[in-house]
Amino acid sequence: GRLARAGEAAGAAGLDALLIGVGSDLRYLTGYEAMPLERLTMLVIRPEGDPSIVVPRLERGAAEAGLQTELAISTWDETDDPYALGSAGLDGGRVAVSDTMLAMHLLRLQATLGSTTRFELASLVLRDLRMIKDPDEVALLRLAANPAALRQRLIRLAVASEFHVSLSRAHTLEVARLVTDWHGQGPLYLPGIT
Repeated sequence: GRLARAGEAAGAAGLDALLIGVGSDLRYLTGYEAMPLERLTMLVIRPEGDPSIVVPRLERGAAEAGLQTELAISTWDETDDPYALGSAGLDGGRVAVSDTMLAMHLLRLQATLGSTTRFELASLVLRDLRMIKDPDEVALLRLAANPAALRQRLIRLAVASEFHVSLSRAHTLEVARLVTDWHGQGPLYLPGIT
């Protein structure tokens, strides 16, 4: 999956970790669209070992509901140091952080990891991964490229065969809108259809 490929790419780039804050990279890698809060939420991907996500204890439920991949969740309370929790075992070396990580989080990570750690942008590693589309992404891109009437017919047929339900015109138009507005950031969900 995407997390494994990101870990492999980090290793190939000679990085000790990818530290991914809230934003499009987190959504791309995990499907989780976390709220950009002052409390740290950070995905930690190392070339060796399993990835994990650090979230405030109050956000654990949202993380569990939003994550679209199996991932260890580490929570922290108000008196804990989430930066130490997320960077445990990183002593010096090279880490890449997501381009959208808030400065207050980056500065705290830099203070936690010290001057022996070199910080880089994760987009240098993730850019190539994001260019490779999963089969589901390719199917949605092909669907979005069809003329509107054909796209709506294909949506109705696909939903009927997969979920054994009929879509109303309003639902079909909403799904068509989601498909054409989708930019490969995560899975699409239609409320009421499981």
